[in-house]
Amino acid sequence: VKAITRHIDWLSGEIKSADKDLDGAIKANSSFQEDDEILQSIPGVGPILSRTLIGDLSELAFMNQRQAAALVGVAPFNCDSGMMRGKRAIWGGRGEVRSALYMATITAIKKNPIVKTIYDRQRAQSKPFKVALVAAMHQLLKLAQALLKSRQKWNPHLANLTVA
Repeated sequence: VKAITRHIDWLSGEIKSADKDLDGAIKANSSFQEDDEILQSIPGVGPILSRTLIGDLSELAFMNQRQAAALVGVAPFNCDSGMMRGKRAIWGGRGEVRSALYMATITAIKKNPIVKTIYDRQRAQSKPFKVALVAAMHQLLKLAQALLKSRQKWNPHLANLTVA
């Protein structure tokens, strides 16, 4: 038990050290720092998703929405084969980004009115939880991409716009 506790303490120290290194790298680069500020201004996006998008999806602002969704693995693809028709599934892409986006979306459903609208609309149509969540993930990714492209921080008035 003591050995496990020591190992957990060591791992916690390594995580803190890695976080400091990431903070330093972001602060040392003005472009990364601006991206981080833009991303974290979005309700539901915290430092983990922000760092993940900056580090593992740095090209986000330079691609279209379909490319971004496919690259992250939240774009529905046809799985039509044999007798199976009409089913769509998400697969492929960058799993680390998708995992961070998944966790951030859980928070964004509660805090972000745009993401919440998408999620609630899907659930009102009797879509399964995961289908609605993936739609919300896709919306959060589109929102992050749009703000990075426009170089603008979150504006609460965006919530009053019609969600596409």
